[in-house]
This record gives sequence, structure tokens and C-alpha cells, in this order.
Amino acid sequence: MLMRFDPFTVDVRSRTLLCHDVAVPLRPKTFALLEVLVRAAGRLVSRDELYESLWPDDIVSDQNLAQQVFLLRTTLGSHAPGRAYVTTEPGRGYRFVAPVTVDAAGPPCRTEVERLTLRGRFFWEKRTREGFAKAEELFERAIAVDAAHAPAHAGLADVHLLRAEYLLEHPAQAFERARAAARRALALDASAPQPAAALGDIAFYHDRDFGEAERWFATALAANPRYATALAYRAWCRIAVGEVDAAQDDVENALRDAPYDLSLHTALAVCDVFARRLEAALDRTEFVLDLDPSYHNALCYRATALSLSGRNADGLGVLRAHEATRTSQSGIALTAFCAIRGGERDIAHAAEKALAELARSGAFVSSFNAALPAAARFDGPAAARILGRAAGERDPWCVFALHHPLYDGVREDARFRAVLDRVRAPALAESRTG
Repeated sequence: MLMRFDPFTVDVRSRTLLCHDVAVPLRPKTFALLEVLVRAAGRLVSRDELYESLWPDDIVSDQNLAQQVFLLRTTLGSHAPGRAYVTTEPGRGYRFVAPVTVDAAGPPCRTEVERLTLRGRFFWEKRTREGFAKAEELFERAIAVDAAHAPAHAGLADVHLLRAEYLLEHPAQAFERARAAARRALALDASAPQPAAALGDIAFYHDRDFGEAERWFATALAANPRYATALAYRAWCRIAVGEVDAAQDDVENALRDAPYDLSLHTALAVCDVFARRLEAALDRTEFVLDLDPSYHNALCYRATALSLSGRNADGLGVLRAHEATRTSQSGIALTAFCAIRGGERDIAHAAEKALAELARSGAFVSSFNAALPAAARFDGPAAARILGRAAGERDPWCVFALHHPLYDGVREDARFRAVLDRVRAPALAESRTG
């Protein structure tokens, strides 16, 4: 019997957990815990029931159970970041919250190209530099086996797309590679939603053609109205242009099929930040961080909401308590912002120096991040000068400056507004100056 919950499969007969057909190592006791919870998906499983199932002949402490739950959550989270599968009901027990389907048949036979593509998706979902590199290798191998396999080309498009969005390489180059792969995938399968969603993201962040982006997202959702990735991509684009209510509708629709997806709950918090509903944003980020205390995006937007509420010391505390936010580009820039607004000069100086060193190392530093210290000082001309570079570079993050509340303090400056016009419509600005 197979029990499936995206993107995993539990093979009960072989006692194996698979992610995109790749075996995921689990200790026997941790697998037993997973099996009990998945079989009872949606139902609260009491501690006593778990003790009886996992340790029927032994006397164990709560620490034993907590350790197994921790190991299970860590394993699932490492392969599917941003998703929650097991929730705790204090004093009562645990609940498996992801939708589960049961298949009495054995695993399907797959061709070599399908196996390579599935493994590529497995590594892509890790959302790390190393994961993207391995995914690219596997998609390329799949294409070498069958050059007409559209899902492999769509996978390559997604690899290059997220490399651009995560600033792992120069966005202009990565976006163009993503565009070429997505177009090839669509030429092979015009009904596939994945490459259409990728082209929508490219049209928005790279081309800054908001109408074209909406058309591609509509194409993806016409092919699959419940394609959560297209809904999420479109939501972030709508947030950036200030269409917060429409963005929230997209996220809530995506949550119908993934009610505990942490990236989607974080996106709702971002909607609240852009709508200046700061207490609501704090409530939503608290929900996410209760499930995953190190979830990077939620930490950053919690710090943002705290700073915008005037609680800069608390924002700094959130950012400096975790390795990811101490060392990431966005975390460093937010640290500078909170420190400047909070009067912590030494911390601000160190953060600004770290941003400068990151740029000197050859990393692509978003002008959105580089201009945040100037915005924190209410220095509109300096913020405009720094952000102005982004219009020419097609920096994908700078589009968020259009409505981001961190830039409210300089939004009335005429030079800053002129830069936002260039960010909003770079092609028009270039034709006027060309």
C-alpha cells in the first residue's frame, strides 16, 4: 500500500519514505511514527496512542516522543521547505495536517527520463544553491535521454528562475536562460501550466511588463485552476504593485490544497505588511514561526512589522537570533534599517559594512537592500541614487519598493518618485533617454 502526501510517498510494504521517487532515510522508530500519523491524517492522535503504537512493551518519557517528532519534522522539512505536516496540540497529542491519498497498488513503473526529472524536482524543492545545481544536472541528463521531454525543460526553467529571484547569479542572465527553457517546454507541451507560470514571473520581474505577466498566469491557471505555484507567483507580483486584496485571494485559494504551507501563510503576512496591518502581520508570522522557528522569510517580515510598529529593538532581536538572518542579504539590510531607526549606531555601521563587503565579493546585491539604510535615515536623494541603479540592472527585488512600507519615509521625495517611475516601466524610461 502507498500513502501519498505531496511530495512524499510512504511505501508501507517496503517501509520506505520516498520524495519524488527518491528514498529518504528514516530511522525505524521515526518511520513507525510517520506511518501512525499518516494513517490517522486529519485526526488528533493522543500521546497515549502513540506510546502504545511505538513502545508497546517499554516505559518511555515524553522526551522520547518529542525527539521522534523532531526528527520526523526535520526530515520532512529538509526535503519540502516551507510546508508543515505535523502540528502539536499542547497536552493532547499530534495531528498530521497534509492531505493524504491511499493507493493500494504498487508504485508505477517509470521510464528513465521520468525518474531523472522527478529526482530533479526533488533537489529543486530544496531551494538551495547546491540543490539547484544537482537539479540542473538531472534535468540536463533527462533531456539528453529524450530532448522532447517537456517536464525536464520546465524544470530547467524553474531552476534558472529561482536562481535569479534568490540572487544566486546575475538576474539578467538567469532570467533569459529561464525564458529559453520555458519556451522550449511550451513548444513541446502547450498545455503545461509550469512553463506558463515561469514566463509570467519573468515578464513581471525581468521585463516589468505587468499586463504580459497577468496573461501568462491566466494561461497557467486555465490549464490547471488549482496550480498553487501559479497562484503564489501571481500573489507576490500583485503584492509588489499594491494589489493586496487580489494577492490575498490568490494565497487563500492556494491554501485550500495546502492549508499548512508556511510559504503561503508568510505571503498572507506580507499582504498584511503591505496593507499596513502590522498587528495582523505579527499574528501570522507568530503562527508560522511556531511551526518552524527558523523560517527565514517569516523572520524577516516579522522584523519588518516590528520595526514599522516602532519596536526596532525587538526587530533586531528577531534578526540577530538566527544564523540565516544574520548572514543573508535581506537579513543584513533589515538589520541596518532597524539599527538606524533604533539609534544603534555600531550595529548599523557593521551591517552596512557587511552589505558593502558582500558586493565587493562579487555577489549580486539588490539595490532594494542597498538603499534600505538611506530610507531608514529618511534620505530620499541617497535612496533614489542607489535604487536608480536597479532600473538599469532589471534588479528583480526593486519592484517591491513601489509600495513597500519600509520606503514610506522617502516616498514623497521627488527624485525617489522619479526612480519609481523608471522601476515601474523601464522600457518606457529607456526609450525616453535613448
